[in-house]
Amino acid sequence: MTYRLLFLSKEIDNFRLEIEAPSTATFLELNNLIINVLKYSKGEITSFFSCDDEWEPYQEITLVEMDLSSENDSYIMENTRLEEFLVDEGDKMMFVFDILNNRSLYLTLRETKPGSIDKPKCTKLTGQIPEQIKMEQFISGKKETKMSLDEDFYGSDEYSDDELDSDGFSEVDMSEIDI
Repeated sequence: MTYRLLFLSKEIDNFRLEIEAPSTATFLELNNLIINVLKYSKGEITSFFSCDDEWEPYQEITLVEMDLSSENDSYIMENTRLEEFLVDEGDKMMFVFDILNNRSLYLTLRETKPGSIDKPKCTKLTGQIPEQIKMEQFISGKKETKMSLDEDFYGSDEYSDDELDSDGFSEVDMSEIDI
């Protein structure tokens, strides 16, 4: 079976990525195609999440093994096939490509077709591609997007830099701490 997948972005209205993939392809194969087509860095951690009809995620498929607890099922992209999570037309998933800022592409299984292809392939890419990592909050000069040491990090604009030692740590009298 061949799947026709549609990826959209909440951030960029005109972004549209369409991919055809065999139902037996792994999520790693799909991940690698997305990374290559969008020209994203291969060094970033990504994940897929299966979602309900309201886009609420409930099961993660990770790039690498992260959860070693036995109470939750763990799915790894390399060992998980698309057909294990995408069954019916309209099934939804998220592809998280910027973990730090919780940014995703929204995937819908648009169509299932008889027959199969060898590997996933991009069939359409339109619009502006979302940048992989949003860095302007760290490099912008604008107050609303720049992380301010005393306002955002410490949670108070009343925090004074002179309360820090030369290494940037708060000076604490160790005799006052019960150990």
